[in-house]
Amino acid sequence: MLNIQTMMDKSPSHIAEMLITGSTMGTIDAIKNIKKYKDAEPSILELMNDLKKFEENNIEQLKAFL
Repeated sequence: MLNIQTMMDKSPSHIAEMLITGSTMGTIDAIKNIKKYKDAEPSILELMNDLKKFEENNIEQLKAFL
């Protein structure tokens, strides 16, 4: 699917939009899993929080290309 979308529109704005969409999905999954597994080991929750922050940072940096 990604290849088809990039073949049709290779602009930085479109690629940034696709990456933001993916990072948003990753952020949502991270939040859901943090809530679902709130009793997990602290190191696991910390890792998931780090992933969430990473995805959120990606979104912020990619906004410049829209």
